[in-house]
Amino acid sequence: MRANAKEISPNQFQQLINQRVTELKEKSQNIKQKETEKSNPRRINEFYEKILAIADIPSKLKRESFKSYDCSVKEGFEGKVALVRKFAQSYQNPENIFLYLGGNVGNGKSHLAVSAAKVIAYQQAKELDAKIDRFMPSKLPNGEVFLFYVNWRSEIKKIRNSYSNRSSNYSALEVIQKMQRAKVLVIDDLFARSKISSSDLDDIFEIVDYRYQRDKLTIFTSNKFPGEYLTSLTPEDLKDNRYNRMNQDDLDIVTDRIASRILHGCGSPGVVEFDGPNYRVVSNR
Repeated sequence: MRANAKEISPNQFQQLINQRVTELKEKSQNIKQKETEKSNPRRINEFYEKILAIADIPSKLKRESFKSYDCSVKEGFEGKVALVRKFAQSYQNPENIFLYLGGNVGNGKSHLAVSAAKVIAYQQAKELDAKIDRFMPSKLPNGEVFLFYVNWRSEIKKIRNSYSNRSSNYSALEVIQKMQRAKVLVIDDLFARSKISSSDLDDIFEIVDYRYQRDKLTIFTSNKFPGEYLTSLTPEDLKDNRYNRMNQDDLDIVTDRIASRILHGCGSPGVVEFDGPNYRVVSNR
């Protein structure tokens, strides 16, 4: 022991211990209080509702959730639903950037896609709440699209009509850019047109490639599988083949670019295949 060290009694030592324990408890309480003050459930819900409002999700689909998805008429679908749920829950650190739900009509692919999107939207709302001062209003940043839903069949019709109708207020360029730039995009019923055109393929590639190159989360639903469908196309299958001719080699290049990006973006799970009966028919029996 050093000569100038000051000895303390056991009682004094215990008092010092108690004092330090009290200080640590107070510090822990202060940290918890600050975290509670920073996280505002009411404001998180406000952000969440605003994100959904600008996402343009149809009202019927917007009411759906993972809880409302019925696996009882689709044997073995629990594992498929778990994959979709995992994709949504890993939003902040995703294993894969694309999720492709393919298969039969009436298997709830759109239901699950929107359910996943809603889980992601709530996480986005929590991120926004954590980033801004707790006294600021729940206002979304200007020009930033957190979540965007598109029904491909109806949207591609609007895009084509806008090209032939220059007086239309609909801007195809703005919509395509919105699909490219949205933080999370849901494309419902991809390839749903009875006959696809070379222009459709060009637009699909521009959207898929933009998002693929920038690791942007994208959820696709379709009755067709990208590899099988795209690689089976011939120039005669194209709607605009008569006046916008494309040879097989050029078509193969375009379709391979789209299919390879989608499949690579999906990673090891690949396409999540839904091959059950049409639940709209089964549930009404």
